Amino acid sequence: MDKLINATKKALSIIMHPNAVKEHKNSIDAIKFYYTAAVIPGIISIILSGLVFLAFGATNSNLLFSNLPSKANSAMLFTIGALTGFLYIFIITPLGAMMSSVIYQFFAKNLFKIWTKEISRTFTASLYANFLVIFFIWITLIPHTNVAASIADIIVIIWSFIMLITLISKQQEISKLRAVGGILLSIVIITLIIFGIVVAGTVITKL
Repeated sequence: MDKLINATKKALSIIMHPNAVKEHKNSIDAIKFYYTAAVIPGIISIILSGLVFLAFGATNSNLLFSNLPSKANSAMLFTIGALTGFLYIFIITPLGAMMSSVIYQFFAKNLFKIWTKEISRTFTASLYANFLVIFFIWITLIPHTNVAASIADIIVIIWSFIMLITLISKQQEISKLRAVGGILLSIVIITLIIFGIVVAGTVITKL
């Protein structure tokens, strides 16, 4: 239990002071730390995700599960919310960090030589940048008509991006300008490639 608490405290420290992260972990150690640090806030967020989906999804519950008794209906809503939180924290986030690391590394280091260090450092930064989301994933399940929730969403997204820039800068041992340049360049190129594929597919289907 002490190990989980200490890992959670360290994750909070990374959230508050990403610029202070100096250690360089290999990918396996980064994954181990992520999962260890995610246990306590993850369980809390999963429960909150279930409760939020139960509260705000109740308005559509008759449409979603009209044939279920009210107790089963509520249990189903809670389960969907909790499962959403679980999947995002423990499966989608690590996979997303892995994929984004490969993309960033290919363009920022291999193609344009903006970054200099190995992919494990990029992966560590990409993974750790999601720590804030672990604590607040349940907010995303609140309808965007709720102004407070929307503002909170924006704050989480902005700070997570700032964390990513700072952590990349530290892990790659480069300036923040080169860090954000590599990130944005990768995003723009991938977006253009996807857009090109969609346009080409649309043109081909019309021939």
